[in-house]
Amino acid sequence: ILEQVKARDESLKLDADKVWLECNGTPLKIYYPIGVLFDLYKPIDSPTMTIVIKTGPRPDGVLSVSKDAMESMFMQSLKEANYLKRRRDEAINIGPMNINNCGQVLFMVSTSLFPFLFHPSPTDIEDRFDDFWSVNRRLMETSEERPFCDIPIRLYITEQPFRQILQPPFDSNGEPRTLSQALDSLSHDLVENAKYRFISHGITVPLETPLTYLGKNFAYPDNFVHICAVRSNSFST
Repeated sequence: ILEQVKARDESLKLDADKVWLECNGTPLKIYYPIGVLFDLYKPIDSPTMTIVIKTGPRPDGVLSVSKDAMESMFMQSLKEANYLKRRRDEAINIGPMNINNCGQVLFMVSTSLFPFLFHPSPTDIEDRFDDFWSVNRRLMETSEERPFCDIPIRLYITEQPFRQILQPPFDSNGEPRTLSQALDSLSHDLVENAKYRFISHGITVPLETPLTYLGKNFAYPDNFVHICAVRSNSFST
């Protein structure tokens, strides 16, 4: 965001280490995926969210995170998601890949994404998406013979740390687990009384959605499924 602002006004002097971002009076955790911030804070009556660049003292708990640190955090999330999905195969193969070149594949995914995650332009996205997907699809492959071990899912609620526990795609009877079951394992009151809508990529996700479907179709570039719990009276789709 700061680089795009400075590109519009070259005379503007912004020190990335001294600024922080705010939306509707709420300081933003800039290390969260932008899609998560959008789903959490987009006003009900607007298709967009307005982000304010602040240069005053930071509120307590608002950290400065450098671009290098964010790249490292992305890479760590990608590795964690891959481990959750494939750990039982780690000593043998990871999908069609031998463990010896798994690190190379993860590196290829991250490097194909970084140019348009951290220096975005329409040309970068158009030119590099095919390169990214040719590698990332290998991390997303699953079948009846080789299912995901767990589905990497994180749940976000405003003013709380994100929640994450192991989420196997099948129950003890071999039946597919759903988003509702995953949410219940995180907190028994999440789905009661329709208090929340559960949003990902701006879409209200049905509670009966199988976890494997989410893992294959709703994963972010870091291979996690990021779900936001938004109070039903504050969001509409």
